[in-house]
Amino acid sequence: ELDRLCREGIQFSEALAVSPGSAASHAALLTSRYPVSSGVWANFSVMDGSVVTLAEILRESGYRTGGFVTNTFLGKRFHFEQGFDSYVESGVVEAVEEPSAATLWRSLAVVQIIDRLRPRFDLGYDPSFESALRWLEESDRPTFWFVHLMDVHSPYVPPPPYGERFGADPDGGPDTADRKRNKFGWRPSEEAYVAEIRFADHKIGRLRRALERRGWLDDAVILLTSDHGENLLDHEPNFSHGVTLFDSTLRILAALRAPGRVAPALRADPWENVDALPQIAEVLGWDPHPDWEGRPLAAPARTTPTYGQLNRDFAVRTPEWKVVLREDGTRDLYDLIRDPGETLPLTDADRMDEADAAFRAWLSRTATPLYLEQARSVKPDELSPETVEKLKSLGYLE
Repeated sequence: ELDRLCREGIQFSEALAVSPGSAASHAALLTSRYPVSSGVWANFSVMDGSVVTLAEILRESGYRTGGFVTNTFLGKRFHFEQGFDSYVESGVVEAVEEPSAATLWRSLAVVQIIDRLRPRFDLGYDPSFESALRWLEESDRPTFWFVHLMDVHSPYVPPPPYGERFGADPDGGPDTADRKRNKFGWRPSEEAYVAEIRFADHKIGRLRRALERRGWLDDAVILLTSDHGENLLDHEPNFSHGVTLFDSTLRILAALRAPGRVAPALRADPWENVDALPQIAEVLGWDPHPDWEGRPLAAPARTTPTYGQLNRDFAVRTPEWKVVLREDGTRDLYDLIRDPGETLPLTDADRMDEADAAFRAWLSRTATPLYLEQARSVKPDELSPETVEKLKSLGYLE
């Protein structure tokens, strides 16, 4: 299903998230504003009411708006529900059907790198996703349908039969360079990761069929994307994101499908997730919102760097080079052509100074008081015990 959607629309082969963190990246997607502009620059950030979301714009235009999320940082506690008529979050799940012992055993059998189960809905039942399908069936006017999947997220616990297809090595233990590989060349954790992608692909197929049943598929504008990548065995810490600014966590999937409006194509120019809203508006023939900071499809080829942000650290990136500028003053330079894996930091001071100057000029144009004055965030001790446990299970809290 993922491949089919990409073939049917414009696939952006050089798509980048503006942050490897879920909150900042999703805020950029839904507002077309960089983290230094929206003020949502880290997990636990709260979206300010002055920041206009796509859902608010569409609701004012008569759309029925529904959001269905499974990440705690996208919940109402952090004000991501702005503009949605319905907003369902299953970051903390209660009163869902208990999986059978056999289901639990089969799921555990394909997981070697964790010692605890994810919340019960990750074993195949996701109440937020099921709510999204029911909500669409009830829609009776133009609809904005925001469906967030969290299946491809550590710890990887693919439900059967998806994990079973790859024959994961059952001996357990963390992956290392000498871990046994299967016939595909994958280590056990990579098998589980791919199995999670297969399961997400199945769910995307269900979304597509729901649109087909309503007769809306050919009229729908569909954006398929992710909020960040994942360090598998690319960089320490393994099986993580939101910790580094390497491309393994910044490069993402992005495709825009709009039959009759855009022709299928593969675009290799850099794309950031702040570009999504201007491009959707362009496809629909709408004027862009004055607050948007992304680029439309018709914009000339990008000649300026893209920017990634992790808390107060930044990556300044071109297709050829990346410079990481840290809050503590340290810097790294990578040649992305000769060293795409970013394993050999270089010491070209002139190039790093050039990137630093470009970054500071961009920051002076883009940053708002919401960032500069450190917009409000929620502290962990303000959250419910259930939410804290959810964040611990996903590795966000110790």
